Amino acid sequence: MDKDLHKVLETKVRGGRPNPQSSWQQVFRNEGEYRYCTDEWGITRRTPIEGSHYDDLCASPVAEAQTVADIECYTWPDPVDPARFTHLEAAALAARRAGKAFVLGGLPPGML
Repeated sequence: MDKDLHKVLETKVRGGRPNPQSSWQQVFRNEGEYRYCTDEWGITRRTPIEGSHYDDLCASPVAEAQTVADIECYTWPDPVDPARFTHLEAAALAARRAGKAFVLGGLPPGML
């Protein structure tokens, strides 16, 4: 949330969540009426370029899985990649110095 919005709403908390794993890079591509983005889980979502902020899942890396072995072959994101957490201690300490509570969010939802 933007600092100005915190000020206007007089919020009493600050928050943060882990970053994506360090090997992942966010890439957007536009095709026709949609903007596409594939997340660190390999899930592709699309958002209409005009008039909407809603996105929907349009491709999944396990969409064709038929067996447990198919799922076991999937390369899961690394939940303990140290790069995920580098910023959180400083954010929590800054919240404390400002007299605010700090709420830790979870990993991005991915396919869960």
